[in-house]
Amino acid sequence: MTMLANAAIGEYRLLESLGAGGMGEVYRAVHSRIGRIVAVKILSGTEPGSGLVERFTNEARIQAGLHHPHIAELYDFVEFEGRPCIIMEYVDGITLHDRIQRARAGLPVAEALAIFRAVVEAITYLHERGILHRDIKSSNIKLSSSGQVKLLDFGIAKDPSSKRLTMAGGCIGTMDYLAPEQIRGKPADARADVWSLGVLFYEMLTANMPFAADSVGVLCERISRAEYPTPTLASPMSDDLQRIIRRCLRSNASERYHDACELLDDLKQIGRSPPAQMVVADQGFRSGGWSAWRGHWPLIGSGFLLAGVLLAGFLWKMRPETVVNSPLTSAGSEPMVPTGLQGAALRVVRIGTIDGPADIYEDGKLLGTTVKVFEKQYPVGAHVILTLKREGHEDERVAFEVRQSGNEFLAWQLRPKERK
Repeated sequence: MTMLANAAIGEYRLLESLGAGGMGEVYRAVHSRIGRIVAVKILSGTEPGSGLVERFTNEARIQAGLHHPHIAELYDFVEFEGRPCIIMEYVDGITLHDRIQRARAGLPVAEALAIFRAVVEAITYLHERGILHRDIKSSNIKLSSSGQVKLLDFGIAKDPSSKRLTMAGGCIGTMDYLAPEQIRGKPADARADVWSLGVLFYEMLTANMPFAADSVGVLCERISRAEYPTPTLASPMSDDLQRIIRRCLRSNASERYHDACELLDDLKQIGRSPPAQMVVADQGFRSGGWSAWRGHWPLIGSGFLLAGVLLAGFLWKMRPETVVNSPLTSAGSEPMVPTGLQGAALRVVRIGTIDGPADIYEDGKLLGTTVKVFEKQYPVGAHVILTLKREGHEDERVAFEVRQSGNEFLAWQLRPKERK
C-alpha cells in the first residue's frame, strides 16, 4: 500500500493513515478551507475485470442515500490519480470490538442493550429501504467520544440496484457472522442480517463468539446446525435476552425475525430498555442526561459502576480484520519484519476459503494452502497483500493491515473462470 499522508485530494489534505482493508485505504483528512475532519477511503486496486471499481461505486451510491444518526455519513465521491475516493464522516473513539475486548466477560447488560438497540435501529432503517448490510460485526461499529453509536462500512452492502455485483468471489463477509444460508451459497435476505445481529448480541453479552472453531469446516458445521453454548447471563432479563438470541440464530431462516424492524419491536418490550444515547466516552460512560436514567437503576445495578473509566483513542481500522491474539505460528515460517516495524508485537493472521482449498502466495512466493485455516505471524502495523489461487478459478487478492487485537478470521470464495 502506498502511503499518501500529506497528499491533497480536492479540497482535502490527508493527515494520517487509519488502516487498510480488502478494497481500500483509509485516511484521516482535513478540509483545507473549513477545517472539517473527515475519513477518506481510497480504492486500492483497479485491475481490469476485477469488479472492484463497480463495487466501490456501489458502496458510495448506497451510503450516499443514507441519513441516520447511527450510520456514518457520506459527504462526497471524488477521484484521485484515477482511483475513486469516498469522503465520509470521521468517527473517533473506539470500535465495539475493542470495547468488548476490554470488558473481557461481556458488557454490562444495560450497556449492551443500549448499544445493540442503536445498531438494530440503523439496520431497521436499511431494511425499510431494501438494503442489506451483509457485514455486521463488532469491528464495523464505532462508539464515538461525542456520544454516538455509528455503523460503518458498506463495502458489500446490497440493494435492488446492485444485484449484478453479488456474484460469488471476493470477501463475502466475516465468517463468524455468516448465516447458514450464506455458508451454503444460497440467496440471502434481511434474515441473514438478523442472524449477524444475533451473533453480535451474543458477542456483546459474553465476549465470546457463539460458533468459535479452529477450522473452517468445523465452523461451517456449527453454523449450519446453529449449535452454540447457551450464554449464562446474571440479569433479571436473562430469559428475554436468551430468547432474542435464540430467535436470531435459528438455522431455518423462516423461524428468525423477518427483519430488523421485527427484532426492534421485540427489543422495545424488554423491561424498561435503557436509552440508546448511552455510549462510551473519553471520560467513561455518559448519556443524554442523568435524568434519563431515573427509574432504571434496578436494571443497571453494579454493572454500570464496574464499567469504569475508559480511554478512547483507538483509530478506526478498516475491514477485513484477520488478526487474533494467539500463540500459534506457521510451521517452519519466520515472519519477515519490514523496516520501521522492528520490535513490533507479532500477531497471527488466519484465512480460510469456502468450497475447496486454495494456494496462498505473497510477493510471488507460495506460502501454503487453505486445506486448513492458513496461519502466519506478522508484526502489528504491517500491510499485507496475499493472492489466493485455485485451478479453474480467478485469482483473489487479499489485502489488510495487521491490528493489535481481533478475534476473527475471514473466509473467501474464489470465482470460477468464465467459459469461453
